[in-house]
Amino acid sequence: MVDHFAQPADSTASAHQDRFAVRESRIGGIVVLSICDEVDMFSAPQFSQAIRDALGNAPAGVIVDLTEVKFLASVGMSALLVAQEEADALSARFGIVAEGAATSRPIRLLGLDDILALYPTLDEALRDFQSNS
Repeated sequence: MVDHFAQPADSTASAHQDRFAVRESRIGGIVVLSICDEVDMFSAPQFSQAIRDALGNAPAGVIVDLTEVKFLASVGMSALLVAQEEADALSARFGIVAEGAATSRPIRLLGLDDILALYPTLDEALRDFQSNS
């Protein structure tokens, strides 16, 4: 497991960064990034960097698990779209685990589920990634 931490600019950001966490695990050639807390303007740089780092290791796929995310701001959704483009350029699979009002709802409302592979559970994402690898 790898935790990514960024240096916040002020005390509000500092308090927020103390709660935000990215846990990385590997299952075969698939990297799973489990995100905790909120993905907003304070945590988005760390969120994006964690995804870039995971893709930089040339995995077969990256799954971003948003199960423990309480709020997904537009900047977080933008980071997911950029990551999808980066994954496509590397011929790596990219998927998002999101279910509920805080995560899958805004993704679907904006029609991003037409671009991003969205899964309700990590088990479903892993099954799909492993069966199509």
